[in-house]
Amino acid sequence: MSKRVAEFDHFFGMKRARSLRSLARELKETTDIKKQDPLLYEGRVVTTPPLFALATELALKALYCQETKSNKVKATHDLIKLFEQLEENTQAELEATFEELGKNTHGRLVAEWPKPPSKIRHVLDENRGTFVSWRYPSRRSLTCYTGELDEVISTIIRIYEKRRQDSQLDIT
Repeated sequence: MSKRVAEFDHFFGMKRARSLRSLARELKETTDIKKQDPLLYEGRVVTTPPLFALATELALKALYCQETKSNKVKATHDLIKLFEQLEENTQAELEATFEELGKNTHGRLVAEWPKPPSKIRHVLDENRGTFVSWRYPSRRSLTCYTGELDEVISTIIRIYEKRRQDSQLDIT
């Protein structure tokens, strides 16, 4: 079985991840539309999780390309597979940063987070297929804690930017 690989520009990929995160946040925060336009409200509900998941996917792929100095990534939407292809020290750094960010933002997420903050690996595993499953509507129950994915994206961006700045300092 051959592994599908895609070309990926990590600078553009991270920019796109940030853009999608901003759009998903905007949609998520637009709660006053339920009574005004129920159809728009429903659209917001079903588009926010896949947007957060896609932003997470793009951020993970950008971090991987930055780490490997490559423009080749696995053609997958599976978030845990993307996480596990990162070097172990990167995974550990993401876990530690995610835990630290969670301490600072848990109060803001209490309404959505009905459980203690998760480990980043657990969040990615829970949402590994969110992008695919939420694209195809059905009557089955779908769950996605978008606040957790938002925190994952913020963590990945923080590590990516720190490494980008460090590499620019090394050049000068």
